[in-house]
Amino acid sequence: MTPQASPLKQDRRQPYWGQIMTPRSGKRAPHCAVWCADNGAFCGAFDWTRFAEWLRAMRPYRRRCVFVAAPDVVANAVATLDLFRWYGWRIRSFGFPVALVAQDGLESLHWPPTWAYDALFVGGTTAWKLSTAADWCIRRAKQAGKWVHVGRVNSQRRIRHFQLLGVHSVDGTSLTYSPDRHYQRFSKQLAQPPLFTLEDTP
Repeated sequence: MTPQASPLKQDRRQPYWGQIMTPRSGKRAPHCAVWCADNGAFCGAFDWTRFAEWLRAMRPYRRRCVFVAAPDVVANAVATLDLFRWYGWRIRSFGFPVALVAQDGLESLHWPPTWAYDALFVGGTTAWKLSTAADWCIRRAKQAGKWVHVGRVNSQRRIRHFQLLGVHSVDGTSLTYSPDRHYQRFSKQLAQPPLFTLEDTP
């Protein structure tokens, strides 16, 4: 998924690219065939009133939306689960699929029931995101039939890592700062799926 600030203008002929949006993107239509939404909490205090207003404005495009991430607290799965219980159903009431954000420690906690979320957004610290604990969370979500997205993936090496785990999408800011170079590199990587995934191994 490309950031909203990326100058790339993808369309339905581009099978590997979507767009990730936040309230800071404004109330304009996504320019990609599919899109998802982050909550913007990483950049500051979460404002539900503003977020709800933005969701209401984006409802005409909800059929192309893969998920909307519920509010989260970086590196704190306990606080994130509390926020999900409060806001998850509210996001869904606007007609959007909702994502539970995976933060450090989620592997040791009681997850919401599978009907309560539609996707897993893997956040957390870099160390946790690349750990076996995060791998376990990814496998659990995929076994439940959920879409799995990983945030802040800015290298071919990390793309390969998460391809092997069978995730459905990733996002990163590389395309914002050097779009021409990174677009070609990432397109080549995405066009070469692995021969097998780690979930296929015994």
